[in-house]
Amino acid sequence: MAETQHNEQAVSIDAANWVDGVGFTNDAELAILDSQQTLIDLDRTGNTTTGILYLHVRGGSPIIGPIAGHLKVEFKAAYTTESQFVWDCDGGECYLEVVTLAANKFELTGSGTVRLFGSGTGTLADIAVSGNVNCYIDSSLSLVSKVWASGNSYVELDDDSSNLPDVDVSGSAFVYSKRRCTLWTAGQNSRLKINNPGAAATTGNISGNALFEPVVGDTSTVNQSGGRVNERAAREKLTLGGTAYNVTAAGLAVPINNTLLTVSNVTRTFEAGASAFGGGQEA
Repeated sequence: MAETQHNEQAVSIDAANWVDGVGFTNDAELAILDSQQTLIDLDRTGNTTTGILYLHVRGGSPIIGPIAGHLKVEFKAAYTTESQFVWDCDGGECYLEVVTLAANKFELTGSGTVRLFGSGTGTLADIAVSGNVNCYIDSSLSLVSKVWASGNSYVELDDDSSNLPDVDVSGSAFVYSKRRCTLWTAGQNSRLKINNPGAAATTGNISGNALFEPVVGDTSTVNQSGGRVNERAAREKLTLGGTAYNVTAAGLAVPINNTLLTVSNVTRTFEAGASAFGGGQEA
């Protein structure tokens, strides 16, 4: 099925305002381009049973919800040819609800704010956020694989009592995760804040000039080749390095233990001749 575009002057996203006169239907490939409208008629779940292939929103500064409700969409499960939802706009706002089916990958870039929700058994595998986008992921949407954040983006994940396998933040992005995560990585000039109740992360990686802020939740193995840890971020007792805390660059300060934060099993490995310690706690 060929891609069909929405009439950029139209407010409604009903069938009549798509080039093919259909719009949302099973296996549809849809694009909303250069819209400056506040869109209505946003619940499209009655148009599909197996889901659309993708919806790409590019250019303009559209307003999609919340006054008109959420944009409710079924995405076809196991479709991997394109990102199933793309937001690449100059501004605007979108409230998107993933309904019933398992979406594969979302890609958010440009500017604006995107708020994501889930209902029924709707889930999302991966999401990549970049540019200047602000992304808020509600507790109703389960993420089953990975979150990437880069550029100057901001990503906030509400707690849904499930496991988020992987968070990777780089550039100057800021991620605040209130979900349990198995693996986290903070690099370049990024900031990662984790409130990880009820379960320990298996591995965490800090590099570049990144800032890691552990609020709640242990990390069993920490690998640090740069960056720093905010020792004062902890709000409950937690341990970094219950298995190992590996420092792989000279001159790095390991966070100092305090009443809430314990750093243990510190090992330093670096090239011969390099200066061993740069302040903080020594191995």
